[in-house]
This record gives sequence, C-alpha cells and structure tokens, in this order.
Amino acid sequence: MSVDSPGAAVPGAARRRAAEIVRSLRPADGCAIAVAGIDVGPALEQQVYFALRDQDPAATGISAALKRRALPVGALLASLRPRRRPRPDRGGVLLLIRGEVHARAFAPVAEALGEHPDLPVVTVRVGQAAASRDPRIRATPRLVDLMEGAPARAALRSSRLATSLARRVAELEPSIGRVVREQVPRLAVAAAGLRSATEAVRPRLLVTYDEAGSWGRLLVAEGRRSGVPVLDLPHAELVNPEILVGADFDAMAVYGTASRDLALAAGVQATRVRVVGSVRHDQLAAMAGERRRDAGASELRITFAAQYPTAGIADTTLEAALHDTLIAAGSVAPAIVRIVPHPIGPPGLVQRWLRTAQVLDGVRVDERAAGDLYEALLDSDLLVTVTSQSVLEAAVVGIPAVSIQPPGSELAFPYAAERIADVALDATALAERFAALRSPVAAAAAVDRARANVARHLGPMDGRAAQRSAELVAELVDAGYAV
Repeated sequence: MSVDSPGAAVPGAARRRAAEIVRSLRPADGCAIAVAGIDVGPALEQQVYFALRDQDPAATGISAALKRRALPVGALLASLRPRRRPRPDRGGVLLLIRGEVHARAFAPVAEALGEHPDLPVVTVRVGQAAASRDPRIRATPRLVDLMEGAPARAALRSSRLATSLARRVAELEPSIGRVVREQVPRLAVAAAGLRSATEAVRPRLLVTYDEAGSWGRLLVAEGRRSGVPVLDLPHAELVNPEILVGADFDAMAVYGTASRDLALAAGVQATRVRVVGSVRHDQLAAMAGERRRDAGASELRITFAAQYPTAGIADTTLEAALHDTLIAAGSVAPAIVRIVPHPIGPPGLVQRWLRTAQVLDGVRVDERAAGDLYEALLDSDLLVTVTSQSVLEAAVVGIPAVSIQPPGSELAFPYAAERIADVALDATALAERFAALRSPVAAAAAVDRARANVARHLGPMDGRAAQRSAELVAELVDAGYAV
C-alpha cells in the first residue's frame, strides 16, 4: 500500500513490532504465509498488533487448545457434508458480513443495486452474523456452507504450521507465541472458506465491512490471489489512523470528511477513498421523522449506551459510568434508564455491573437487547455514554447527549470538543446536566449545537447514502480490475 499521502501516520511501537514479528515468519524469499493460496500474513499481523496494543495475549488452556484443533477439523467435515450445497449466483458481487448491523446497512444498497440487474449480490456470513437468529440474515449462506474439500484440507494442515510459527515467535516475544498458535488455525479456516466462496461465485467485486479487522485483510489477500478488486464499506466512523495501516483495499467508502481525512493520515491513497454518507444514519433519520416522541412525559427517559472494555477504556471506568448515571437519575426521579449493550460486547457484562449498582427510589432500569439502540433513542429524552459514537445517533434523532467520564479515566472524547456531547465528570455533574436538559429550550440548544457539527462525521444527510454506495459498487465492477 502506498504511504505517500500527506501526513501519513507513523506507526506506533505496537504496530512496528507486529510487522517485525510477522516479517520474521515469512520464508527467506519474502513469499506469503499462504493457506489455500491466500496470504494470511496481513491478517495475522493485525491480530498480533491488537494483542501487543491491548497487552492481552490470546487465551490459553484446554478449551483454547481444543478449539484450535477443532476448527480445521470442522472445516474439513463441513466440506464433506452430503447435503445439497447452495448454488449462488455467479459473476456479480460477493459480500462478506460478520455482524447483523452490516446486513442491515447493506440491505438498502442491495435494493439500489436493483437498477443493475447484471450485478447479483451473494452474501456470505461469518462470526456473529453466522450465528444470527434473524430470519432475513439466516436466509443467506454461511461461509462454511460453501466450503470445498481442497481448501479445507489445506486448513487442516494449519495446526502444524501454527505450532511451527508459534515456536519461532516465542523466541522473539514469548506471550505472542500463544497468539500465533491460536490465530493461525482460525485464519486458515477463514482463508479456506474465502477461497471456496470465490471459486463458487466467481465475483467481479469483493465487498466487506471490516477495514480494521482480520476478515478485511483476508479478503484483500484473496482479491490479490484472484485478481478481483476489493471494496470496504463503512459501518462506523473511522477514529484511529494507526489501526488502518495495511488495510490495502482497492477502494474505501467512508461516512464523511472526518473519516476521509483519517484514512489519508493512515496512508490510504486519496484516489481510493470515497465519501458516501451513512446508510445507517439515513435509516435512523427516516425512522425519527416518522415517529413522534412524547416530549411531555413526567418520567425522564435516559438511554445509556454501554461499551465494552478495551485498551483505552477499563472495565472499572465503564462500570463507574453506569453507576454514576443511575445515581444521577435518582436526582431527577421519576426516571427510567434504558441500558443498551454494545452489539459485539461480551455477554453478561451489563448484568455484572448492575449487581453492585445502587438504584434509588423512583428510578426504573430497563435492560435492552444488544442492537436495540435505535428503538431506545427514539423513545428517550437524552443519551448518556462514555466515548461511544452513539452521540452521533442522538444528534440525528434530536436528543441531547452527555459523555460521563469518571475521575481517573483520562479519556479524550473528540465529539465533546465539537459540542456534539456535553461532558460530566461525576454523578453530581451529571445530575446537574440532567436537570438543565429537562428544559425544552436547553435541550433544543444542545441538539442544535450537535447538528451543526455532525455533517463532517456522517457525510451528506440527504437520504442517498445507499445510492452513492451502489454507484461506487457498479463503478468498481465496470473498471474490471484492481485499481
């Protein structure tokens, strides 16, 4: 990938070390670490980078070892199943989705592609989407459903490769040896599935929603193997240029100019980045326009958008933020606090936080399902979160947002500086914001401030993000080659 864009990000220590480690694993001639003809090196580097950045090596123990061995065996068994395999359309677009949110975001794009009948879209699902119970998502094949024998056998041999590579890495970085041992079989199975899917579909374009993860890196590697261009569509605003280093997509669609500038800072060539807007926020704006909220309710309705612990946000910070929100709600009772878990957060996290929480008289707690954020916001008076991008959704819906940042968190929330969200440092300050924002005049002023700055993050809010995304898909297919 070119890194000659102005202001290209200088990789930090974790990124540089990850690149050094994976480079040391390549053959002496610098060739790929290949499984089923696909270079898994870039995806492995991304996983090593995450482990170094988060100081969180892969899990070890009997269950991890069994899972490591079971994955390739399961892939081989899947390729041998006697049941009838799906017969996907050929010659169009192959879309890889790993989350339900991706499927929902692509649905309007697929509808817009209806103007191009020669571009059938074949969706394959992995990860969370593979386990989805949504009947609309379950109607599409899982990647494993397309698994063929030869790639699966290549994945089966990855356990031996993982042991060999892990032994070499352990001499350089002992804790990362475990990461390599755990990740190589997983990436090998994913590569085998992608090889099988592209052989079955023979697509003219590969599409994903995974610029930061290992699936995106694998899809790019498969695109290089098969000579098919790869497009990354946006499911969130980009926030960290370093995480994008190595995301060598032929084209990247982004929400707005803020994401475009960040992609350029990560070294992505300007000709590869296209601002298309946000399909998800177009959908939310339409929903908000159709549904009138009862703004005169006596009970203050608060949505708490929960997050999950990462290298930048400790579990204790998130727990304290929820506790402060519940205490502050007591000061403006009657109030209801709707808690919405993050869609990819670990299960049971919110329940664990609530076990030690103090819920005052007059406060009701409503635990929502993950992915229920839009419904909660449409029936709320304000949003509270720590550093979630849900403040952008609040601006679209038309309710104020507050970022609660307990002492010691040392967080930098960029949206606060733009007044897209207010900041409260403890329960007392949050209670003051709650009291102030009960005033319709104050709430309207907060929403106006947020909306004045949200366009650079979400792109044009004209309801045409799906059409622009579809136009980009058709344009790349017409080009007929990797850019």
